[in-house]
Amino acid sequence: MTEELDLAIKSYFSLAAANQRIRERYGNAVIDIQGHNTVLKPRETLQRLCDHLGVTCSEDYFEKCSSILFGVPSVTRDKVVWTKEQKEQVTKQIKNFSFLKEYSFDEYPK
Repeated sequence: MTEELDLAIKSYFSLAAANQRIRERYGNAVIDIQGHNTVLKPRETLQRLCDHLGVTCSEDYFEKCSSILFGVPSVTRDKVVWTKEQKEQVTKQIKNFSFLKEYSFDEYPK
């Protein structure tokens, strides 16, 4: 399982690096939408996205979208056994990406 988690960490941060390159290339055309905010604050998050795209969304749209969400973010990292080295690697790599600044290994973003 340790090797699989190592591969998942590598894959995640490879995708994060690709996102960083997109952000650098397209600047303010890119909007960061954190998954936990989509679940915890669906109305506000959807409104922010609609505003960014320059589209108007109805209250009915917001309500229907919100109704299909889980209501509580999933913390899947708690379902896996992490080595000390893996935790340290993730903690170190998070610091390389501005869009991950509110994340930490041990605490869920607020």
